[in-house]
Amino acid sequence: MADRRSIQPIIPSAPREYSSDHQNAVQRSLDVLYGMLQNPGELRGTNLILTNLQSGSDTGLEVGALFQIDSIVYITPHDATPTPPKKPYLAKTANYTLLAADYLVECTANTFIITLPTAVGIVGKEYVIKNSGTGTITVDPNGSQTIDGAVIQNLIQYDVMKIMSNGTNWMIV
Repeated sequence: MADRRSIQPIIPSAPREYSSDHQNAVQRSLDVLYGMLQNPGELRGTNLILTNLQSGSDTGLEVGALFQIDSIVYITPHDATPTPPKKPYLAKTANYTLLAADYLVECTANTFIITLPTAVGIVGKEYVIKNSGTGTITVDPNGSQTIDGAVIQNLIQYDVMKIMSNGTNWMIV
């Protein structure tokens, strides 16, 4: 069997009505095509670099997402059941101002204040605050903002409050 790289296309000479510039352009184009056919990858521009792929399995990925096992890239099949993402959890025992990355804050002891960030610009952002301690937790919105019209909300032991920004204030959901 012949080596594919040893087979060169035969390019006929151009008819007299074509210029030598045209013939040279055709020759260059065919040379590029030949190189692409013989050398898939960099000459064809088909190299693709994928970074930050999940490794080991498709657990938690949506259908069609890419992941890798032993440097081989796979696509999550349509029948995969993604694992829902985990929501951030934080335990507090003293005053705390919620951050954008926070979600569930468990107040485990003492009486203190949980301060909310501004509701402006974060429509749909949710926080869950649970008082599992014996003290009273005061939930204080930012500045003149309110929680369901109130300037503060108090949580006694075992109370839980889920709130969401409507872009102006906070509402209990």
